[in-house]
Amino acid sequence: MPGQFLKKKRIKICMWQDILKGKKMALPAIKYINEVMSDGKKRTEREILDEMWKIVESHNDPKSLLTGKYIPTIAELRRYLSMNYSMGIFHNETGEELPLKARHRRNVARKYYR
Repeated sequence: MPGQFLKKKRIKICMWQDILKGKKMALPAIKYINEVMSDGKKRTEREILDEMWKIVESHNDPKSLLTGKYIPTIAELRRYLSMNYSMGIFHNETGEELPLKARHRRNVARKYYR
C-alpha cells in the first residue's frame, strides 16, 4: 500500500515538471515563432514579439487580438528559443558578434537565429 501512494505522488510531480518546463506553450504561438524566424534573420526577443503581433493583426481575429492569446510571455519565448534556436551576443552599433562573456557590457543585445 505505501508503494502505491509514492507512485501516485511521482506521477503528480512529473505532471508539474512538464508544465513548469514550458512544454505547454500554445501550438499557434510556436507556429508564429517559427514563421517569424523562418527567414534566417538575427532577432532580439522584442523584435520577435513585434513581428508576432503583426501576424496576429493581419489575421483579423478580434478575440486573439484583444487578449494576446497566442503571444507568449518573454520568459516563455526565451525558454522556447533557447531550446530550439542558436543564440549570440551582438554589439548594437557595429553588429559584430561578441563572446558570451560580453553579455554584461553596454550596447549589446542577445539575438536568436537558426
